[in-house]
Amino acid sequence: MDIPLTPDVSIDDSEQQDRITRIYPNPCTSYTAIKYFMKFSGNVDIGVYNIKGQKVVTLVNEYIEAGYHDVTFDNLTEYTAGLTSGIYFMKLETKHASHVEKFIILE
Repeated sequence: MDIPLTPDVSIDDSEQQDRITRIYPNPCTSYTAIKYFMKFSGNVDIGVYNIKGQKVVTLVNEYIEAGYHDVTFDNLTEYTAGLTSGIYFMKLETKHASHVEKFIILE
């Protein structure tokens, strides 16, 4: 009996939606990498929100070409204001979609 080494199901980029594909490491202490996918070129806003739903950091707010991209969140800069330990949400917004992922900051 032969067992296939590759899955029968694949995710084609044409089926993908604008979304955050990975936050790593999560939880993080200071630095984390965010990978995201854009099905279409266009304006994208990626922000960090606290548990109250308040936007505390803007990571991306610009026109981005379609495809896979990444951005870095560094909690040790003046730009991020040293967010305290807790649960936060990373939100990607485009004309076509809105996607939220939870992540945790540990001090």
